[in-house]
Amino acid sequence: MKHVFIVVLVIASMLFVVNSCGTNNTDSDDVKPSNEIGDENNDEEDNEPMAITPIAHTDVVPYQRVTHDASFDFGVVAFSKPGIDNVSFAIASGTAMYNGTSPLVSTSMALNTRVASAEYDGVWEYYVTIAASDFSGNGTFIVTPTVTDNEGNTRVLDAVTMIVEGDSAYTHNFAYVNSSTGNDVIGQANTALRFQTIQAAVTAAQAANGEDS
Repeated sequence: MKHVFIVVLVIASMLFVVNSCGTNNTDSDDVKPSNEIGDENNDEEDNEPMAITPIAHTDVVPYQRVTHDASFDFGVVAFSKPGIDNVSFAIASGTAMYNGTSPLVSTSMALNTRVASAEYDGVWEYYVTIAASDFSGNGTFIVTPTVTDNEGNTRVLDAVTMIVEGDSAYTHNFAYVNSSTGNDVIGQANTALRFQTIQAAVTAAQAANGEDS
């Protein structure tokens, strides 16, 4: 009888283990892995392409001067994963009237030697040449670059104000300052009559230059 009781206990234990394992397997089949939860609802969102904005920056310092009968190579360094299609440079009149083509467009990088030095040959970038002969008058003009990549994504860069000598070569104006003996009332640009303050001298020099710089 003792042996029969032990056999019954062993069989009962085996049945319990089998039942437990079966229950766990059934439960695990009903639970989705964490990376599959909500996949049905997110399929559309996951398939939407990510918007790309080109990376770009101009290396031109504002208020640089395009001298009379000369030109200026205005450039932008640009990159985009799909590749760059073009960089357009919209040119607007300021106090000088622009008579040339706008926008000017660059479709490929080239070596811009305008900023070349003993250390390096220049900058590989997208650039266009702006000629002083395309302007009427001396004064300011504004350049606004726009970068477009091969998928139509764009980036508009900040406008840059420049100075051009369209009609004639620039005459260098000057004004002296002496904080002890100068006088902001009687001081004059392009003479030995000194101003007392730097701001008064700057204002007088700008006025002598037609407010262009």
